[in-house]
Amino acid sequence: MHREGHSISKISEFLVLNRRTVSKYLSMSEAEYEEFLIKQTNREKKLLPFEDFVRQRLEEFRNTPAAQMHDWLKENYPDFPVVSQKTVFNFVSWVRKKHQLPAVKTERQFQQLPLIIIWKEQRLMRIWWKTLY
Repeated sequence: MHREGHSISKISEFLVLNRRTVSKYLSMSEAEYEEFLIKQTNREKKLLPFEDFVRQRLEEFRNTPAAQMHDWLKENYPDFPVVSQKTVFNFVSWVRKKHQLPAVKTERQFQQLPLIIIWKEQRLMRIWWKTLY
């Protein structure tokens, strides 16, 4: 795109990247960029030793949020590394995708309360309010 005459700002808007990131990529040679891409795809995950634990918990409790998983990991492994919530979130998402363990969507059921219940609640609120003043 840059060779076609597009500005760095336009390229960053199109790719949804920061313009500094686009500038960094443009300053690389093709060999450097290819090496960068290879490093990005083959990075080792910090939480890889805990994959089995996460998978087992996700199989048992499908709707487990990443924050809960983070707490479980810290409770069960005293040597658990200090990582951010986002790292755990990304790892849990990766495990879900790898082992095909999507979160089960549950629908909340909403319905209107019967009028009698509403009237009773309003009456109790009025009585309670009168006792205060």
